[in-house]
Amino acid sequence: MLVALAGCAVLSMLCLRYKREADMLRGLEEAYGIPCHIDNDVKSATRAERLWGFGQISKNFVYLNVGTGIAVGTVINGRQIRGSHFNAGEVGHLRVGVQVGVKCACGRMDCVEAIAAGIGFDNCARLLRSRYETRLHIPDEREGRVLVSEVFTLAQKGDPLCVALVDIASEALANLIMNLGLGLFFLSSWFTVRFPEAAWRAGESVVPYGFLIFLIGSFVVGASATILQVVINPYLTACYVRGTQPIQRLAIGGSANSVGTTLAPYFVTGVVFGGLSMSEIRIDQLMLPFFSLMVVIMLVVFLLMRFSLPDVQGTKAEAGEKLERSVWSFRHLALGVVAIFFYVGVEVCIGGNINLYAMEMGMASPALLATLYWGGMLVGRLVGSSLSHVSPRTQLTVTTTLAGVLTVLAIAFDNPWLLCAVGLFHSIMWGAIFTLSVARLGKYTSAASGVFMIGVVGGAVFPLLQGVLADVLGGWRLSWCLVVAGEAFMLWYALMGSRIRPKDVVV
Repeated sequence: MLVALAGCAVLSMLCLRYKREADMLRGLEEAYGIPCHIDNDVKSATRAERLWGFGQISKNFVYLNVGTGIAVGTVINGRQIRGSHFNAGEVGHLRVGVQVGVKCACGRMDCVEAIAAGIGFDNCARLLRSRYETRLHIPDEREGRVLVSEVFTLAQKGDPLCVALVDIASEALANLIMNLGLGLFFLSSWFTVRFPEAAWRAGESVVPYGFLIFLIGSFVVGASATILQVVINPYLTACYVRGTQPIQRLAIGGSANSVGTTLAPYFVTGVVFGGLSMSEIRIDQLMLPFFSLMVVIMLVVFLLMRFSLPDVQGTKAEAGEKLERSVWSFRHLALGVVAIFFYVGVEVCIGGNINLYAMEMGMASPALLATLYWGGMLVGRLVGSSLSHVSPRTQLTVTTTLAGVLTVLAIAFDNPWLLCAVGLFHSIMWGAIFTLSVARLGKYTSAASGVFMIGVVGGAVFPLLQGVLADVLGGWRLSWCLVVAGEAFMLWYALMGSRIRPKDVVV
């Protein structure tokens, strides 16, 4: 591919195997009458995006290419990062905890490129074909590679080998993206320290480019966490454990999440930063914590890969079986997505903004309120895990009613401490809504779980809306009416919206 660029040209080639590149360049320069330069495909594509694509919208972006290989192009403040040895972005040779037994061209085992790229699909297909039945055409190595398009086509039809190949590649890419997101967190602090004056200016507002990089990292990590939820939720719901019901198992699983959110505020402020206030923390102090978090996540991924989890039958379409209906046609599921939109929204509103409410009132330790709120969710989930004889509908009805009452009282008495207690009731709403949403869906359960996770966008929308309300109303007090509205909708869903129509029962 030849790309004209300011009087010169960039030659992008997937694999360059010429011994005398100079002769080739001279021939091209003579043919086109302009200077030519050689660059690899991803760096050239990144340059094209910078000049004519996404670079017209933002001066900071990451271009991830998954093709024959896997690599990343990074643009910061309009400048393409190449690295001191021109190898920046060669993330395809990272190991991300997925063990297949494939040797990469670099000599290492199980690099993500050797698993999830075009080359990787071919490698894994040849290695695993003896373990699975398949209709995939695997040519002789001298004749060419496996067609990735054929792999995906057959995977949709339930071909065992192709399903395994797609699952393995998806897991490897998800792990890679998670670590790239954490890497962007590290990069945001490094960039801000290295280029303190680099910022985007709009009128009187000044936004450091490092903050924009942090937002990109947050999006990537959030996407990875969503993928994990899509997998975990239906597994906990469908995996039968004697003496428990689905909502209990979801509460037990959610308890681990609550431990982290409860300890994080004080662990970060008290241990990582030695009790410094947010205004006293310097950007350069963030690099080590972010890097340490990357190491911890990679260790967790490695340990999880050591476990072998059985596939739960009856929650997805079997090989060759098609889903005749759209998952959106199930009324209780569609309304459940809306309910989870409201739930995640109000949950994050209190957890993320209660400290700002406390600061507005001049309270000495705003972080304490957030800790108590998330701690209440931990206690509530531990209690909820023991409620084996209380139906999800009853639990959701009671908790939304009490949460709504407490929020109204917090507004009436201008008391943020009452909002801390709401966490106790928010704790089991997720499990209750999810259980009611996927009830009686059978083979549609896995697909429904993916649709269900669309609702988590409420966690991004509601806090923003509440912030706008707080600005308009001149304070946080009345902005909590937004939370009351969310509790009211979830109460209606518990009483009416979650009722399953006869035609929505999957036998």
